Amino acid sequence: NAIQPNEAQRAALDQLANASEKAAADLKASCPTDIALTAPRRLAAMQQRIESMIAAVQTVQGPLDTFYGLLSDEQKAQINALSTTSQRPARTATRPGRQACDVTQPALTEWPVAMIEEAVKPTDQQRRYLDALQGAAGQAADTLKASCQIRPEDTLTPSARLIAVGHRLNAMLQAVKTVRAAMDDFYGSLTDEQKAA
Repeated sequence: NAIQPNEAQRAALDQLANASEKAAADLKASCPTDIALTAPRRLAAMQQRIESMIAAVQTVQGPLDTFYGLLSDEQKAQINALSTTSQRPARTATRPGRQACDVTQPALTEWPVAMIEEAVKPTDQQRRYLDALQGAAGQAADTLKASCQIRPEDTLTPSARLIAVGHRLNAMLQAVKTVRAAMDDFYGSLTDEQKAA
């Protein structure tokens, strides 16, 4: 309605709609069907979910770029204006992963190490794995915080915003992989009793 597309633009918009529907269906299909009860399984499920989100972004990016590239400057300005008005503040407030960009959120780096040590009573080797896990969590937090350094002027177009989402998801994936490797080492070193604790 905003741009009154011509025939070629409408065809590209249909392709974008189809890509968006495929991405949504693929995301839905990637949702876990069982509950991950252990920390390593929860991280594995999180990694799988983020990888699916990255694939969804890649599915939509090409058709979006094609559609946007077919627009006149006036149509581009109209599309850009749509996303900078009332929709943008609402999306910013609820954007997934937004809490990771809030430096006041301590959850990324403050692991309950004392509680884990009390419950597990780790051996010296297990304590080294736990220390490595805490270090990995700090590294993951740094990765996530660095990915928040996107300037508003770099996300003025739909294509640029989707690219920014892709970068953010890649940072989230890197952070999860960093923590997951250390978690697998720590959790794998525990006895069944310690795991239960």
